[in-house]
This record gives sequence, structure tokens and C-alpha cells, in this order.
Amino acid sequence: MALRADADRSAQRVDDLEDEVTRLRQIRNAVVKPTHQLWIGLTVLAYPAIVGIIMPVISMAAGVEAITTYVHILVGLFISGFLVLLAYLAYFAGRLFHRRKTAS
Repeated sequence: MALRADADRSAQRVDDLEDEVTRLRQIRNAVVKPTHQLWIGLTVLAYPAIVGIIMPVISMAAGVEAITTYVHILVGLFISGFLVLLAYLAYFAGRLFHRRKTAS
């Protein structure tokens, strides 16, 4: 009789521990799972990196000797990358401010 009660308690404890492991996995996945905000942020950072660093370096390596239409386009792309980055920072700051305001 005592062995049966111990076995039942042990089975219940195993079930409880499995439920706890499942709950902890769900919490961990909610924390470490990337959201769409991460991908938007990476895209916003990749665009200025491409138009502000990679394309100018390629142009300098090719040896642009005169200010051509390509250089004007490159300057326009650089400015657009800068503006995209500023817009994203303003958007993100607004979200943080709104989140802090609602948390209070």
C-alpha cells in the first residue's frame, strides 16, 4: 500500500515537473524569439550601410575621377539612408516613450 502511494506521488511529481518545464520553455521562447521589430531594425541599419559605406567604397575603388550623375545619385542615396535612419530612431523613441508612459 505504501509503495503504491509513493508511486502515485512520484508520478504526480513527474507530471508537475513536466508542466513546469513546459511553462518555463514558453516563457523563454517569449523572451528570446525575435519579433518583426528586430527585422525592421536590421533592414533599417542595412540600408544606410549599403548606400553610405559599401557603394562609396566601391566607387572609390573604381576610381571615379569626375562628378558624374552616378556621384549625384550616390549622394542622394546617402542622404536617403541618413533620413531613413533618423526616421527609424524617431519612431523607436516614440514607441519607448509611449511604452514608458503606459507603464506608469
